[in-house]
Amino acid sequence: QLRLRPVHNLELKRRSVRVELGPHASLELPVDIRVPAEGGATLETEATVTVKGRRIATRKQRLDLLACGRRSLAGAVGESVGILCGGNLAVYASRKDGQFFVHHRLRGTRAVRARVNAPQFGPPFSWDDLFQQKAESWIDRDVEGVSLHLRTSSLLYPGLIVNRRIRLDRSPLVEVVDTVTNGGARTIDLHRCQFVSLTARHGMRSRRGAPAVGGIHVDPETTGARELGGVNLPDAGARWPEGWLAHEGGDGVVSAVIWDQAETVKVGGRCDLRQAAGSLA
Repeated sequence: QLRLRPVHNLELKRRSVRVELGPHASLELPVDIRVPAEGGATLETEATVTVKGRRIATRKQRLDLLACGRRSLAGAVGESVGILCGGNLAVYASRKDGQFFVHHRLRGTRAVRARVNAPQFGPPFSWDDLFQQKAESWIDRDVEGVSLHLRTSSLLYPGLIVNRRIRLDRSPLVEVVDTVTNGGARTIDLHRCQFVSLTARHGMRSRRGAPAVGGIHVDPETTGARELGGVNLPDAGARWPEGWLAHEGGDGVVSAVIWDQAETVKVGGRCDLRQAAGSLA
């Protein structure tokens, strides 16, 4: 038995569903919900399993959702995730580890088109520096867009605060800006490492492209993500004619990462960027 409880901005026609499952089986249950207002919504679920007359209660699960009109821009912050929606794109960002995922709403909502990891600042660079505690998060709006902020503190550099702003408007772009504030006692010369994975729908054939002098490099179609076959892309960012890398899925959706400047660019299963952040007093 699955019990559903609307917590915020939700109305349900049914609050309880009974199903029978065989060993190692699973299923999806469609649930009709009504959202009175655009914005964040929260649903709580709890399942009770009965096996040979024995009832076993499972832990309650909280589902943070976002209601957004077809031509609207919306954002919400849940317990562990921040969500943005608009311009046919949806962004889900983890408040726990700082990474976020980009989905194309019109063609395969569940398929991740891009995964952007949390940034690293250094040297030294460490996965155990930022987002060691749940990020302070909030939504703000401007005239044409909506932004999600993830604010975190550095363990390697006491007093260093990083505010990551992820912004959507009605264009097909997701803008990412990191603002770094040094509240410590010493001046720090910082560089940023950023890792981006571009993907297609699972099992679909895809290909990747990169800029070349007077044209572009395009690799042969293949299933899954891989590096550009037979092309030696430069590691030095200054040797790239333009700052972008693209991935085209078999369904025609192209995802890309675009940067303004980079010291190094390494392309393999993902795109690794190292950028100069500057000296912070």
